[in-house]
Amino acid sequence: HTWSKPRLELDITSAVETESSNDYYFYVDKANQSLKNKLNFKGRILSVQKDTLKVKLDINLEKKIPIRISKKLLYAPGYGSDKGVVLSPDSITISGPKRIIDTISYVVTENLELEGLNTDYNTTLSIKTDSLPSRIGVVPKEIEANILVSKFTEGSQEIPITLMNIPEDKEVKIFPKEVKVVYRVGLDKYNEISLRDFRVIADYNKVSADSPFLILELVDMPTSIHDVRLQDKQVQFVILN
Repeated sequence: HTWSKPRLELDITSAVETESSNDYYFYVDKANQSLKNKLNFKGRILSVQKDTLKVKLDINLEKKIPIRISKKLLYAPGYGSDKGVVLSPDSITISGPKRIIDTISYVVTENLELEGLNTDYNTTLSIKTDSLPSRIGVVPKEIEANILVSKFTEGSQEIPITLMNIPEDKEVKIFPKEVKVVYRVGLDKYNEISLRDFRVIADYNKVSADSPFLILELVDMPTSIHDVRLQDKQVQFVILN
């Protein structure tokens, strides 16, 4: 038996249900002739190391989950990408027992590392399944990754500052009234950007006690720009009455 390692097959319909939902067990009785018959064993069974085999039944489910890409991208000077890495498809379907499926919220790809990127790039990436339980199915196991690369330049806009939550009994003045927003943008989108695409606010409710400054927040901006920053992070203010 050490050499042949016989296989013991049990019929799930003969399992005994426990009080816990979806939990069953088989009782392996050493005196039961059927055990000897299943193992094709002619001798006498002295003991059974595990006389109870537990079985847990679960619903087999399918679930669509998003893909996260593991990447490190370095563009050549003066180049960039509006959308970055675009995955196709951007989600996969996993299948397996419900109690396991419910614990998985996303999967990751193999690492993508690129340097000096200055042209369009596409490749095939594998889904990392080594961290998933063996009973989990993954479809598809490979996806397409595409990067559209274009020349980038620096742009800027002078944006009026909008005051928020000023009490009705107060008149507040700020200095300056505009702030410069600096960003990087593709040359093909440079002329499409205008100050109307931005919104910078100064919230009076967030002023610190005894501080003469209001903090600036950039709350609206185009999706096609990158590395956005405010030239000034705060403005002075005075209360007139």
